[in-house]
Amino acid sequence: MHGKIDMTLKGEPLSLWFNNFSKIELGKTILPAKGGYPGKPEEVALLKVIQERAATNHLLLLTDVVHAGLVGHAYGTDSAVKFTRKELAGLVAEANEDELYNVWQTFLEAMGLNLDKIVEKAKKKAQKKKASRGTKPLLSPLEK
Repeated sequence: MHGKIDMTLKGEPLSLWFNNFSKIELGKTILPAKGGYPGKPEEVALLKVIQERAATNHLLLLTDVVHAGLVGHAYGTDSAVKFTRKELAGLVAEANEDELYNVWQTFLEAMGLNLDKIVEKAKKKAQKKKASRGTKPLLSPLEK
């Protein structure tokens, strides 16, 4: 998991880094206690809860994602976390929607879930497979 983005909340520049630290922080924040060990969240369990939270209230999920990115940056650079999750909730509530969308896209890419890239990769694979059909050399009757 790796993705970096800079954003501004209420005039405050923030650097978010989606890395292993942020994944653990997100797991601790959103995974239920009985849903497994959040200190090492499993991808499937984490994605399921992300999907459920997005359906319930996507801004609360984005607050968690922004907080996880802040923690990832702070731990990855050995610096202090600028805001608590509670403080971020108010900032995210009034944040620029385009910036939040960019954060979401960066997060999805870091998780390996960029749909555009997945579709493009599948198309290239299909084209390669299609191109390789019929390229087998024909054997002469003596080689059979």
